[in-house]
Amino acid sequence: MKEHLDQMNQARLAKSEHMAALVQKILNMLSDDPVAPYVLREEFKQSWNESYGEERTSKEAWNLLRLAMRHGKIGRTENGLIYPRKDIVR
Repeated sequence: MKEHLDQMNQARLAKSEHMAALVQKILNMLSDDPVAPYVLREEFKQSWNESYGEERTSKEAWNLLRLAMRHGKIGRTENGLIYPRKDIVR
């Protein structure tokens, strides 16, 4: 049973990291200026739709941004604005 749970957790983590990588590609295309969360959500949604050809609702776009926040790909200023952290290419 423990082995099965470990495999499920590994699969869930791999899926989360894969989605975070897709989100990061979109975030790299956006401006890194701090904006209100709803502005970043709408810019992200539009870029996702143009890049991947998949229509996302505002709720789905926000959930993907929350995933990026959990992975440390979005920063927050003192006054509540958020901004995408760019991927460093080496």
